[in-house]
Amino acid sequence: MVQGCRNGDSCFFSHDLGPQVLSSELCVAEGVDAHATALLKLFPTSSDGYLLLLDDDDLHFSSKFSQHYDPSKIISTTSLSETSMFDPSLSGVNIMWDIQNPFRIFTSEVFGSPLPWHKVKCIFWFPNFDACAENSALQKHLVQNFFEHLAVRILADTLFDVHVILIMNNIRFAHLQVEKLGRECFFFLTESFPFDESSFGELRDVLDTKRPLAASSPISYVFYLHPPSDLQFGDYATDFHSHLLGNQ
Repeated sequence: MVQGCRNGDSCFFSHDLGPQVLSSELCVAEGVDAHATALLKLFPTSSDGYLLLLDDDDLHFSSKFSQHYDPSKIISTTSLSETSMFDPSLSGVNIMWDIQNPFRIFTSEVFGSPLPWHKVKCIFWFPNFDACAENSALQKHLVQNFFEHLAVRILADTLFDVHVILIMNNIRFAHLQVEKLGRECFFFLTESFPFDESSFGELRDVLDTKRPLAASSPISYVFYLHPPSDLQFGDYATDFHSHLLGNQ
């Protein structure tokens, strides 16, 4: 059984050695070449739509993304200090420096001026598991924190048209049961496809697998938040919004 994948044993990603059945229109086989258009079609079509890139520690993703989208409409978080680097390719990109915990921006104001949340149409997360070593429990907790904090922001401000895109190694995604963690916070996986590293930057999360047929590769996982019912949870949006205002 493929833990964390919606298709279980029928998924034709090579998560395990069982028989693979081509049964999903949402998953793309790992042998398929990566193409930039698969990700570009998710970019905002309006001229004022923003991209938010989280955990771009050395800003190489931001540099690449700025070649495909208006740099002034890209917001990136990095743990680097502002004096630690200068790259002309980042000119125009809105960089949030020295952000050790990017999830803080979901529930508090750390940018100096309010983030244009209602204009953010794509949120990309490039999880950094370095601090978790090989502790899967800590890695799961990190992913859970991401979904929980982001859910509060989206539900409070009714940002239901935003694409939430995790760029992860496929083996790690399955092992951490990321899709299950997302569903627990009302995020549902809608599609996945190979991440085009030649166009958008190299994902430095490579896992060795002991299983000879398990192909390790970077994948874009696209989630949408489906809000819960007011009948079941009450006026949660107002409560969340008040909580956010209290943190600013």
